[in-house]
Amino acid sequence: MCQKKASVGIFSREHASCYKWLIDFLLDSSLVRDVNFFCISNKSLNLTKEIHQCTFAILYHTKNRGRINVTDVTDSLYDEELQALSEILGRKNVVVVIDDLEDTSEVQKNAILKDQPSIGKLAQDLLLFGNDDKRMAKVSETGKSHQQLRGIIKDHNRRLWVRECSKYKWLILTIFFIAFIFLLIALAVHLFLHYPYKRLHIKGTHKHA
Repeated sequence: MCQKKASVGIFSREHASCYKWLIDFLLDSSLVRDVNFFCISNKSLNLTKEIHQCTFAILYHTKNRGRINVTDVTDSLYDEELQALSEILGRKNVVVVIDDLEDTSEVQKNAILKDQPSIGKLAQDLLLFGNDDKRMAKVSETGKSHQQLRGIIKDHNRRLWVRECSKYKWLILTIFFIAFIFLLIALAVHLFLHYPYKRLHIKGTHKHA
């Protein structure tokens, strides 16, 4: 059976308790198979193994650290990590989440993307969340960024379905080819067993006459 649900990895320098609301949202959405989280530190020089455990990645940052310094700015926190996520999983399978913002407007989003252009180049989208968003426990009560994330994961799951099912394409074609060969053999046996007998019977009748 083709896989249809994402295996999500959340990568951050923050403790998982900071984005527990995000984990709960993902699990409650019924769109993901599982959610794993990986703490980035200065000692985690290579995240390749961890990244390969996921099909979809969220790079999480909180404004509570004091600045919005994801990439491309002084003392940015995730230059190498964002690059690695995009290279291994593909840009369409990576999103950046910035949390604990007072302003989550499109103006703020565009300003961040302008100052930190690598986010737009290496991730499919930048999603902004404020404190109010984390109080929205039910999926039906979620805001714009929640719905955008749901839509992105749905698209990811559709790509997963196509990719997984395509692995079986040649197997299915092979089965159909073998079945076709058996059908031809059965038809040949049928013709050999019936039509030659009738022709010989007709020839014998004419000779006797």
